[in-house]
Amino acid sequence: METVQTYCSRPRPGILLTGATGLLGQYIMRDMLRSGHQLVVVVRASKRDSAWARIERILQRIEIESGVAMPRPVVLEGDIQKQGFGLSSDDRQFVARHCDRMIHNAAILQFHGADPSGEPWTTNVQGTRNALEVCQHSGISHMHYMSTAYVSGCRTGTIAEDELDLGQDFRNVYEKSKFEAEQLVQESNQFETVTIYRPVVVAGDSVTGYTSTYHGLFVYLRLFAMFVPQQQRGPDGRILTPVHIPLDGDEPRNVVPVEWVSQVFCRIFENENAHGKTFHLAPQNRLTARKVIEACYEFFNSHGVEFCGNGHLFESQPDFAVQIMENVAIYSQYETSDPEFDTTNLNLFAKDIPCPEIDSATIQRFLKFGESDLWGKRRPTAILPTDPQTIHESLYEIATDRDFSAPLGVRLLGPGGGDWTISEVPGNDRIRLSRGLGSDLAQLLTIDARQLTKNGLRFTQRNALDSGMGAIAK
Repeated sequence: METVQTYCSRPRPGILLTGATGLLGQYIMRDMLRSGHQLVVVVRASKRDSAWARIERILQRIEIESGVAMPRPVVLEGDIQKQGFGLSSDDRQFVARHCDRMIHNAAILQFHGADPSGEPWTTNVQGTRNALEVCQHSGISHMHYMSTAYVSGCRTGTIAEDELDLGQDFRNVYEKSKFEAEQLVQESNQFETVTIYRPVVVAGDSVTGYTSTYHGLFVYLRLFAMFVPQQQRGPDGRILTPVHIPLDGDEPRNVVPVEWVSQVFCRIFENENAHGKTFHLAPQNRLTARKVIEACYEFFNSHGVEFCGNGHLFESQPDFAVQIMENVAIYSQYETSDPEFDTTNLNLFAKDIPCPEIDSATIQRFLKFGESDLWGKRRPTAILPTDPQTIHESLYEIATDRDFSAPLGVRLLGPGGGDWTISEVPGNDRIRLSRGLGSDLAQLLTIDARQLTKNGLRFTQRNALDSGMGAIAK
């Protein structure tokens, strides 16, 4: 039932992660947990779910897709918009004891908002300022900050990785807010190392088509899926879409799949020689509007789009084309002005991880996933039931069956799982169960939590002292 790992050295300290429920954050959380890292995630409760339930829903979906039980992070309910992330005193102490690195990934993609007391400023700028404060008060000495390549603003040509403030203007307040946030991080002198990651536009998973957010490329695909099937078919059975697009069609766009961004991030994170640098996470082969349209031709069995040259305007368009263009107007500034991002540092440390090309097959996977997901409106999968009391009591029983002189770590995989440290209380016959893995463990037991629930193990042998887990001793 269990796998025993004996530590030859102290386990790695924990990593504080923000933005774990976002698209990229889900993949970073997945990949870091799979690599054996101890993650501590700060998550805000939603109207429907607690912070714990939001993370559990994501990880159970990943387990269903992969068929592999996952470790669990320690979940702290908090809000990055609040000072100290709004964490409780116990949670702040936990972070100070367990974490020496932060991955600040939380951000909001919002293009409008002139009020500096509203979004996107409160999340992107004030949230980053709060993250720096949390690090300072917790003694976190290494920052990994997820920025965006578009801190370059309206600049053209090739953008170097070591450039930030060159007096550039910005297309929208999202770019400006991320620019100001990165400035805060870069100018901070409280860290031993600051590593900056600047991805370009992040799309869905190129293998599965999965996405949890319908921005960027998925806005176009959703609109095509809404309007194209409603148009008339010709005698040949193909749908006619007589649309004139004021582009050449071959303007390069920087779009990358989410799983590649996470994979590259984890490679850089693991390599201390890469820390302290800035990385553009950009593709070798860029996407074009022509590639997207041709993929949609094949998917919808349609034809009729004409690229008429940059800036060429037409007095009349089909009604559906007008509606599409109105809905994507927010992205129009990017259609002809996406710069080339230098990837010298990226190639130095992750050249052997080529970026998957977003080709016709990938675009069609995105379309299929969007349709199956009802373009974000499908009801979320129910969380598999767990029995925390049985699991916690089983942890105590595991402890009573072992003679240990040093704290024992237990990593439970799957629904209801998590990391715990079991230790004896000096001077009496009691056991303390603490969340997270301590730094002085003799052994780490890795167990599938579902086996504990299925076997129905019960703690009955001795009294126990619980630390922060709720009273469960019998």
